[in-house]
Amino acid sequence: MFADGEMKTFLYVAYGSNLHPVRLRATDLCPSAELRGICVITGWRLTFRKRSNDGSAKCDADRTGQPSDELWIAVFNILESEEKALDRAEGLGHGYQKEEIQLTMNGKDLTAKIYLADQKAIVTDAPYDWYKQMRAANKWLQWICCLRRFFRVIAGFRLFSFFQGKSEAANTLSPIVR
Repeated sequence: MFADGEMKTFLYVAYGSNLHPVRLRATDLCPSAELRGICVITGWRLTFRKRSNDGSAKCDADRTGQPSDELWIAVFNILESEEKALDRAEGLGHGYQKEEIQLTMNGKDLTAKIYLADQKAIVTDAPYDWYKQMRAANKWLQWICCLRRFFRVIAGFRLFSFFQGKSEAANTLSPIVR
């Protein structure tokens, strides 16, 4: 804890299946996870190239450096005490590695942790059909952000309050950053 009584947190970049806050907040994973915002990082793309124990190819964020490549991500605040559970769930040391990346959201430069496939674990196999559907999560985020803008402008609704379970949380969400 900090001297002012606040718990110490870190920023986590989610892509793939952890885009869904309910999955990320599973009691054995990161129940403290709070959505900080959604943004696009350029020079990255979503791929299905990480070999899994079940024989499929899992999701990976690939740093291409190409300005035309974009990856939609969600950024969460998570208690540091839950980091080891996240490491286990993400497969740290078992095909995934953890890195810190720099990103900009709402004009602020941030450092966040992201899990990426180890080079030894990269394959060209196809993912299972159910896992391919996670790619739709990127389109889902775009759609949700458009709805959010619409309702904020037209009716002042707080569409994202269901993510946090409290209405004031909608004010903490960031707009899409390109």
